[in-house]
Amino acid sequence: MVYVQMIRKFFQYPLAALILMALPSLSQADERFFTYVNESETIPENSWEFEQWVTHQNTRKEGDYAQWNFRSEIEYGITNALTTALYLNWDSTRSENMPGKEDIHETTFKGVSSEWFYQVLNPMLDPVGMGLYGEYTTDGIDHELEGKIIFSKPVNDFIFAAHAEYEAEWE
Repeated sequence: MVYVQMIRKFFQYPLAALILMALPSLSQADERFFTYVNESETIPENSWEFEQWVTHQNTRKEGDYAQWNFRSEIEYGITNALTTALYLNWDSTRSENMPGKEDIHETTFKGVSSEWFYQVLNPMLDPVGMGLYGEYTTDGIDHELEGKIIFSKPVNDFIFAAHAEYEAEWE
């Protein structure tokens, strides 16, 4: 019954339904081999990408708790060696029946992030790829600065990748 109600609501807005049905044919996915380790490749000059990141956190032992972190990224290749990106960050939290706490149902804007990545050595042309990464995040009150030095190298069917990271946060 709930499914039927959702479909009825969906088709009450025919333009939105048409756009959502067309999106899969307009989208494409590239290869991202690692979840938490970056590679030293950039996107080509004058190219852009849109990525939607969704992370679910459910770390409470008691009660009913769920937090979803959303990051919408627009990335642009300034040159073949320099890429920049802008992120919009959101959190959606639902918490019910937590001992000693009020129920929460909220979605909050968590600020913007500016990312810059410079490829020092190309992993396809040089013995090893190396890149410098910097990201600044703020919501106007809290600030975060992140820096990485990234190494990667494809060898036959394998990709070797590692990075060293420093992150600082302040109010």
